[in-house]
Amino acid sequence: MLPRLALVATCPIMWIVPDPLPDIAWRAVTEDDVDALHDLHRRFEAEHHLPSRTSRENLVHDMAGPKTNLATDTRVAVAVDGTFVASAWLDLTLGRGVKHRAFVITISLPGYGELELDAIDWAEAQVRGRFAAIDDDLPKVIRTFAEANSTDRIARYESRGYPVVRYFVDMARPLTEPFPDPVLPVGVELQAWSDRWLPSSFAAHAEAFGDHWGSLPPSWDEWQHRASWPGCRLDLSYVAVAEGEVVAYCMNGVYPQDWEVIGRKDGWIDVLGTRRAWRKQGLASALLNASFRSFADEGLDAASIGVDAANPTGAFHLYESLGFRAEHRAVSLMKEISPSG
Repeated sequence: MLPRLALVATCPIMWIVPDPLPDIAWRAVTEDDVDALHDLHRRFEAEHHLPSRTSRENLVHDMAGPKTNLATDTRVAVAVDGTFVASAWLDLTLGRGVKHRAFVITISLPGYGELELDAIDWAEAQVRGRFAAIDDDLPKVIRTFAEANSTDRIARYESRGYPVVRYFVDMARPLTEPFPDPVLPVGVELQAWSDRWLPSSFAAHAEAFGDHWGSLPPSWDEWQHRASWPGCRLDLSYVAVAEGEVVAYCMNGVYPQDWEVIGRKDGWIDVLGTRRAWRKQGLASALLNASFRSFADEGLDAASIGVDAANPTGAFHLYESLGFRAEHRAVSLMKEISPSG
């Protein structure tokens, strides 16, 4: 069945918006929508039995992100009673690194699956318009994520030409199991995270993730925004420093909104990286063991971390060796956009 789309011309892009179902209206998200959008996310997460919950603070933070333009990069489907039943959100990284990339995030409540298809079509049209304005030969891709057991959502994206291209795993480790004190090579010091290390950790992150699949370096504003993410706990985070520069780092977080769902209190290893010249020297293990101690002292039950199942650095096996076990799986789906758009 052809998507229900209507063309509305605006310069310089052709904006495509869904032709609404009866009693459904599409529009851009505004700052006043945070409570209704939060309710949509919470209902979606509960219906799909996701192991995490979006907090209202997370949404407010995302709305104020350095790349976020609510008027052009968001759409929400509103029922006649004012309830939000589906949404689309774009996150574009253009002119940086070795490719141009767009993340598309779409969700819909049960019974509104066709609206998610409309959201996917709208999002792709917007991304294609942005890509068409770029005059270079770099690859252009659109990516999204879905829980591995969300077969209905995966099928919707596949029906629009987005195959599964990568698998990701969330792993957890009980803090009741013993862990050693951090051990570092000569010349490297373990330091508690502070604002002093933010610029050096920014440079370390760009290098550490430069050879990771799908990764593009953040801007300085995006790195600062990440460090102020609701739930980010820099007081439980660490850097490994040599000659005054960060050579490895571990940015951690705590998200109490998830605890009732998962039945325990987790500390998250949100971002862990090591500069290439310093790999295979035990820095990641030292940072993780230091984090385990901080989490335990905070009264948490487990440490969690997400990993690309095909990570070339061997991260999955390192985490297993430190007591992590796989719990949840997600997939990345991707469409490559031709130079002609």
